[in-house]
Amino acid sequence: RHSAFIKENQSGAPGTNPALAQMSLADFAQSEYSSKDWMTRFLVNKRTGTITPADVKVAKEILRKKCLIGLYDKIEESIERIERYFGWFKNNEIERVCHQNQIAAARAQDTEDYMYEVGREESIDVGSEVYELLVNNNVNDMEVYWYAVALFGEQGKLFPPPVW
Repeated sequence: RHSAFIKENQSGAPGTNPALAQMSLADFAQSEYSSKDWMTRFLVNKRTGTITPADVKVAKEILRKKCLIGLYDKIEESIERIERYFGWFKNNEIERVCHQNQIAAARAQDTEDYMYEVGREESIDVGSEVYELLVNNNVNDMEVYWYAVALFGEQGKLFPPPVW
C-alpha cells in the first residue's frame, strides 16, 4: 500500500529513504516499489516473470477449491461466514460487542489510510490517471478479484441466514 510505504519512509528508521516519502501515488504506481498483480502472484507462487492466462486460471481454481471468500465491502457478512465456518459463535453480549468493535477498528484504519491518500493526491476516482495506472499494473488481479466476487455469491448459498 502506498500509504504504508510513505509512512514507513517518513519514519527515519534505518534503511528508509525520506526522499521516497515524497512520492505521489502515480509515481509510486510507476515505480519498482509498486506490486504488480500481487494477489495472482501470491496464489500461484510466481514472484517474478510474466503472469500468463494459465496463471490466472490456476489462481481462480485455487480460490474456488481452497478459499472461503470474504469481501471488504461486505465485511459483516464475510466475518459472519468465517465465524460460522470455524464454529466461532458470539455467545453473549460481550462477544458481540467485541466483534462489532473489531470491525469498527478495521474500518477506522482503512478510512484513515484512504483520507491520507485523498489528502496527498488530486484524484483516485475511477477513470483518473492514478486509477488507470493502478488498474493497468493489476489487470490479472482485477480478473481474479471479480471472479472472487462471483465466488462470494456462490458460497453464500452454503451459509443461509442464521436463525438465532
